[in-house]
Amino acid sequence: MLEKSGIVKVVPTKMDWSDVGSYEALADALSRHYQYRNHQAVFIESDPHKNIVIGKDKLVALVGVENMVVVNTASALLIMKRGRGQDIRQLHQWVRDNRPELL
Repeated sequence: MLEKSGIVKVVPTKMDWSDVGSYEALADALSRHYQYRNHQAVFIESDPHKNIVIGKDKLVALVGVENMVVVNTASALLIMKRGRGQDIRQLHQWVRDNRPELL
């Protein structure tokens, strides 16, 4: 959606587009377009292409799990099954109500 404007230019192009609005979409974009290597993650009996680990401060080990998203920050750790990104809204509301200092 774009506001009406007299100064907008359009350049035709051929490219892939993805609205990276979820961790699942980010994982797909990373795996398709980059040789994703996270040296802070260890995968034992887990497929690194079916799991995504975002973060760099601590070592994350995934053992025997598939289709997981791990977001590792200094103040919080999120572990969720891929495909459950819509539940982040509920989590955000809980954090807003109970731990607003984390936002």
